[in-house]
Amino acid sequence: MKYKWNIGFIILSSLFPYAGYANVVYNGSTPINISGTILPSSCTIAKKSQAQNINLGSYANNTLTTVGKILTTKTLSISLTGCNEGIIGTIVTLSGEPDLDDPTLLALSNPDADNTVKGLAIQIRDKDDNIIPINGQSLQQKLVAGDSNILTFKLAYKVTKLPVTVGDANSVLFLDLAYQ
Repeated sequence: MKYKWNIGFIILSSLFPYAGYANVVYNGSTPINISGTILPSSCTIAKKSQAQNINLGSYANNTLTTVGKILTTKTLSISLTGCNEGIIGTIVTLSGEPDLDDPTLLALSNPDADNTVKGLAIQIRDKDDNIIPINGQSLQQKLVAGDSNILTFKLAYKVTKLPVTVGDANSVLFLDLAYQ
């Protein structure tokens, strides 16, 4: 009798690990990589600063006789609201199509069109008059918590070649803000 009990115990103990898995089929395993980043909250661009139209003025082409001449500068101001305590600054990337004659400048829209000015592009500077090449980045701009942040840039036409023709001198500039 003692002999039968030992055999029964050995048989049951060898089957026990598989008792709950009778209907499970293993077909390999796949690792799932999970990643992420926690970033400080960003600021919000105030509605008055979104989709702005900056008029750089009208000029007679016969006054634009010197390559490199900078015309009247206009200010582009971007108001930021809702900046939290964790944000210390932002670096702004100013992007658009580079001018063919001076690739540091923003080209005019539709440069091949007959009604687009030739010989003119747009220069971008920061509030301290540092030139920012198109598709380049500004220096870090300090931000404070709250709603009192204003980013300032200066835009101006610049003569790139002569003669400057008449027509439309329009362009589109994109700003991307990377918070620090």
